[in-house]
Amino acid sequence: MVNTYYYYYNHSDSNNTKDNIHYLYKGIEPSDTYHLKRHEDSSKFRSISIKESNRFNILQEIAEKFECWVRFYTYHDSSTGEIVYDEDGRPKKYIVFKKEIGKETGLSFEYGIDLNNVRRTVNSDKITTKTIVKTNNNEFAPDGFCTISRSDENYSKANYILNFDYYCSQGLIDVNILTNDLYVPENGATSYSELHDTIGLYYWLHKFNTEYDEKQTQISDYEAAKVKLEANKVVFEDYLTASKQQDQEVLNNIFALSGTSTLEDAKAYIVANPDNDTVQKYIDIHYTLLKLQDTYQS
Repeated sequence: MVNTYYYYYNHSDSNNTKDNIHYLYKGIEPSDTYHLKRHEDSSKFRSISIKESNRFNILQEIAEKFECWVRFYTYHDSSTGEIVYDEDGRPKKYIVFKKEIGKETGLSFEYGIDLNNVRRTVNSDKITTKTIVKTNNNEFAPDGFCTISRSDENYSKANYILNFDYYCSQGLIDVNILTNDLYVPENGATSYSELHDTIGLYYWLHKFNTEYDEKQTQISDYEAAKVKLEANKVVFEDYLTASKQQDQEVLNNIFALSGTSTLEDAKAYIVANPDNDTVQKYIDIHYTLLKLQDTYQS
């Protein structure tokens, strides 16, 4: 999980340095005291839209777009050299964007004299660590799509494949530590936040994704039931409307035949005219329709 923190400071304060900044506000929510104001004639100068990328490439694209440099900092214990962790058990790592880096040396290059051209070639094929397998729409598949997360061979049930062979072959990652981090959950840990020595990433992915799939199945079942109930509701509402219209026609016939304007007067008419059973039949139909209306409403 990635948290966003808001830091407010006065950039024109001469007492602020890059190592000692006096912050006016710190928090995980925007300040209620300080508000961003834009000039009426302001316009968007830069924007960026990124899809299906990774954090490192996104940061590099942001740095190029906004003409700055990105630097990564990881806190280490000064006495042991070990990585420092926060209260949630995560490494204390920070990303900083800087307008300028390095020191002014007075040296420079000029095209045609010191060099003819500058070219950058990016080739990360050998160091790919994560391949995301996109979902494939298929009308014959369950729910209309195929995904590797459903494969029995995919224990983690994730939609991506991890591979650190390059780093292991270069000695940059210890194979045993990597195996523990991927496959071995820490004994006694009941939640991901309790991990310290080993991670067991695949174990937790399997656990969380299995629970997620079960919840998604329940949600799908509830949604299907909801659609069915809503359809039934529309049908019964139509039945109820038709029943009320029919009942009004029955009442009109009762009042017309008995020469009355109320149901009680119509009943009195039946008592006075026992040989005329037509009005009584309409009254029976009226009460039958009322019972149907109660059924449709419930």
